[in-house]
Amino acid sequence: MSQPRRASVALSWLALAGCRGDPTPAARIEPAPPPPSVAIVASAHAFTSASASPPAPPREAPKAVALEAFHPAKSEPERVFSIEGALIVTDHEHVGRVTGDSIQWIGDVPKERFPKNTVQYVRGKYPDRIDVAFDHENDRAADTTYFPLTGPGGTHHTSPGASTGRIAGYADVGDSLLLLTSYLNSESSFVTVRGPRVKRLAILSATACSPKDERSGLPAEAALVPESFGGTPAGTLIAFGGHCRRGGLGAEVWDPNGHSGIVDVVDMAALGSGYNWPLGVFPGHGDELWAAFAGAPLIHYRDGRFESIPTPGGLLAATAQPGGPLYAATATAIHRLDDGAWAKLAEWPWPAAILTLAEENGVFWVSVGQRFKDSSVYRLAPAAPFALTDECRAPFVHLYDVSEKKGPTFTYPTTRKALASFDKASDLGLVEFIEAGVKRLGVTAKTKAAAEALVAHLATAMPKEHPRPLCYVPQSPRAIDLAGGK
Repeated sequence: MSQPRRASVALSWLALAGCRGDPTPAARIEPAPPPPSVAIVASAHAFTSASASPPAPPREAPKAVALEAFHPAKSEPERVFSIEGALIVTDHEHVGRVTGDSIQWIGDVPKERFPKNTVQYVRGKYPDRIDVAFDHENDRAADTTYFPLTGPGGTHHTSPGASTGRIAGYADVGDSLLLLTSYLNSESSFVTVRGPRVKRLAILSATACSPKDERSGLPAEAALVPESFGGTPAGTLIAFGGHCRRGGLGAEVWDPNGHSGIVDVVDMAALGSGYNWPLGVFPGHGDELWAAFAGAPLIHYRDGRFESIPTPGGLLAATAQPGGPLYAATATAIHRLDDGAWAKLAEWPWPAAILTLAEENGVFWVSVGQRFKDSSVYRLAPAAPFALTDECRAPFVHLYDVSEKKGPTFTYPTTRKALASFDKASDLGLVEFIEAGVKRLGVTAKTKAAAEALVAHLATAMPKEHPRPLCYVPQSPRAIDLAGGK
C-alpha cells in the first residue's frame, strides 16, 4: 500500500520551567535538564496538502452497510463507545453494556450538583475500571465532571462553581489515571483520579515565549492551552493545544521521568481553516500514540518523533483500543489505518452527523446527531450494494433532504409539478423517508434507464437540486400521490 508523502524538520526541545501542579497551582521550579530531542516530521507544505489528499487505494472493496437503529426494549441510547472488554451505550445519566440485542445497565452518574446530567464520554476497562465524563444540562455554565463508575477512584469537577470547565484528556500511568483539565479556557491542572498521585508540571509562557510573541488573549501563566491530551503505553504524556508563539497548534511533551518541553507541531495558518475540535488521543504500541482532529491530518507520535498522515476528508470520529488498529469515520464511510495509509472498510450513501464511533468483534457502531432531538445509536449492518447497476432491482433517485419545518402531511407541490413533466411520470413513486436521522425525499423507478433519464430531466426541471441515482429500498416510507398530492 502506498505511503503518504512526508517531509521532515527537526526541532530541539526548550529548556523550560514548569507551572501547574495537581490539582492546585504548584510553586515555580527551576528548569529541568532538557530530555532528548524530539523531531517534527511535517512541513507546512505537507500539512497544507494533506487534508485534501485522497485515501490510499484499499486492499479490498469497501462493504456496503446500512445504519440500523438500536432501540432494544423501548430504550433509546444516545451514544456508543468501545472500551476494553465491552461495548458501552449511554442514555442521559445511564450507562450500560450491549449484550446481543439488549442492554445490561451498569450504573448511573450522580445527581449531586444538578438534577439532570448527560454522559459525554466513556473509557476504561470492563467490568472494574469504567471511567465516565458527564455534563450537567446548563449551557450557560458547562461543567464536565469525571466519575469512576466502577472501581476505586475519586470524582472530579472541572470547575469549582457554576463556570466553564472541561477535560482535555486522560492518560493511564501505571495503576494511576491522570486527567488534564482546563477551567475558563485558561487555567489548567493535572489531576490524579485513580491510583497513586502522579505529578506533572506545565510550562510557563514567560519561559517558553517572549512577551512580544505571546498570542493575544492567552493567559500569561500558560504556554499552551490544552485541547487534547493522552499518553503512550511507555509513559510519555502529550498535550496538544494553542501555542503562545504564533497561535499555531503545539504539543507539550513529558517524558516518563516528568521532563517537559514544547514543540511546534504545525502552524495553523498553513492549514487555512486550521484544526477543528479534537477527536481524541489514542495509545499505540510502546512509545506511540495518534492524535485526531476533525478536518485535519492525523498526528502520529512514536519514539520521540512526530509525523503527519493525510486523512480521508472530513473525519468526524475515531476509536482505537490499546494495541489495536485505529478506525475513523467520515459522514459516509469507515476507514482503518494500515501502515500509515487508510483503507476504506465500509460505506453508506446517506451523510450522517456522526458523534462517536465504536467497534466490537468486527461490527461497527455509531452515534448520530439528530435534528432538534437527542442523538441516536446505530449498528452498521450488511446491505446490498447501493450503486445503480443493470442488476439492480430497486432503482431509486434521491431528490433532496427535507427541512424539519415541513409537516408530516406536506405534499411537495413544486417537486410534484417538476416530476409531472417527466414523460414516464406514471411509472414513478414519490416517497418521504428517514435515513441517518434526517428526513429525505426520493423517487422509486421501474428501471435503471428510467432513473437515469429522470436525473437528466431534473437537471432542467429542478436545476438547484442535485438528484442522485442509486439502488435502494427505503424503510417505512410515506408515499405521496404524484397527481393529487395525498
